[in-house]
Amino acid sequence: MRKNCLTILGITVSLLFFSCPATRDPIDIGVLRATAQMQSFGEVDISGTIDFSEVIMHGTHIFGDIQGLEPNRIYAIHIHEFGSCEDPDAPGGHFDPGESGTHGPPGLSPGAGHAGDLPNIIAGPGGIARIDFVTNALGLRDSDFSVIGRTIVLHSDEDDFTTQPDGGAGIPLACGIIEPVEEEQ
Repeated sequence: MRKNCLTILGITVSLLFFSCPATRDPIDIGVLRATAQMQSFGEVDISGTIDFSEVIMHGTHIFGDIQGLEPNRIYAIHIHEFGSCEDPDAPGGHFDPGESGTHGPPGLSPGAGHAGDLPNIIAGPGGIARIDFVTNALGLRDSDFSVIGRTIVLHSDEDDFTTQPDGGAGIPLACGIIEPVEEEQ
């Protein structure tokens, strides 16, 4: 009986402690957001918005649409290491915080492949492609795995996820700098 009472008391104290807003640090439990406005490098008018949302313990959700693409075509899309879209070379290589030096399919652990390797996207009949992907290899919080200040780049070809160093993804077509979204208080 005494053991049951102590268990109930422990659960009650835990519930009070974890449900009290004053004891939480909003940075540790809140949702962080970022966005990238895609703009084309060339004469083709490619644009779109890619949003990022990180929820602690649930990963980073990458989602958005890119329009102005050739219909019914597959494109590679990656996170790149530098925060510049001045020209097709400015974003640098694929984001690889685990220093794997290996291109591969999305979702590999950071030491096994580039964290910036994302799934291919497919442009529908209207020339619009959607990305909707959740990963634990990237984040928005201050860490080596943060995408804040980096770029997301759309490439001309499909990623085969094996060819080194870039999956045979082709030339960069469009780029967006990933910037934090300030939450309203």
